[in-house]
Amino acid sequence: MEKIDWKKYAGLFEKRILSSAKKQSQDKGRATLPVHLSFNELCLTMAMLRWLFKDAPGALTDVLLALRKYADEDQFVFLSAAALVVEQDDGSYAVDVQTAQHLFKSADYLNMVKSYANDNELQHKTDGQREQQLHHAAYASALKGNGEVIQNGKVQVTANQANNVLKDWGLSD
Repeated sequence: MEKIDWKKYAGLFEKRILSSAKKQSQDKGRATLPVHLSFNELCLTMAMLRWLFKDAPGALTDVLLALRKYADEDQFVFLSAAALVVEQDDGSYAVDVQTAQHLFKSADYLNMVKSYANDNELQHKTDGQREQQLHHAAYASALKGNGEVIQNGKVQVTANQANNVLKDWGLSD
């Protein structure tokens, strides 16, 4: 996901969302989409939003809150957490803990991701992609108080700290 050039997909993404909204508003005046987004659609949406709003956490919070009604709560929490983690050039992770506080309870996320790890559901939810697993491990590490506060509610988690969480979850290299 991180290696995708999202800039070239921004127009398609916008067109699809606007098309869905237009169709829905014409369909008996309802103001909501007819079905929940599938996990894969929501995953791609969250990745796009992370890229689009990387410098505007307030706007990201608003957009994520608007998307909440289109997914079940566990999907929303799981993918929102991943959208709030950005890998740094040095291999560490910047985790936006402050924005997450507006979206869900830390304990809810930690319980859910631990359950996913214990049931091997984390492997499925991340398509076995280590990078996605590391994002969740970095997020969990930051919520547990590991890492160093760097700016505006963001916590820097080292690659080693994230890898240690994956080991605790039984997902070592």
